[in-house]
Amino acid sequence: MFIKNKLQPDYAPLGAIGVDLNCDSIAATKVQMADGAPLILRHQKRVFDPAWSKEEKQAWIYEQIKEIGIEARACRCRVVLEYLDFEPCKRWLRTKLGAMLRVMPYRKIRQAFKRRCMFLLD
Repeated sequence: MFIKNKLQPDYAPLGAIGVDLNCDSIAATKVQMADGAPLILRHQKRVFDPAWSKEEKQAWIYEQIKEIGIEARACRCRVVLEYLDFEPCKRWLRTKLGAMLRVMPYRKIRQAFKRRCMFLLD
């Protein structure tokens, strides 16, 4: 984990929390290395209610980002967010992951994770 304007990390990560965006949820999996092999410590799928308003869903997304960032800091894990290239699959997005992205664009979700994780390091 790095802080702006520093060359060295504030701490050596002990593991990672991988984040996966789905059409109706955010899944987070905490992983650490044990005896040279990855060990899954926890997997949690955080689901939002499709009946919520756009504002409620957006607030929910921010709350999940905050909770994942706090957990990562507390257990000295880095946050790993999948990189998605949406250009070749725009038609697919109208039905699948599009439900989440209509609430908040992917780049905005990535920026929110980055801001939250940097904020927690201060």
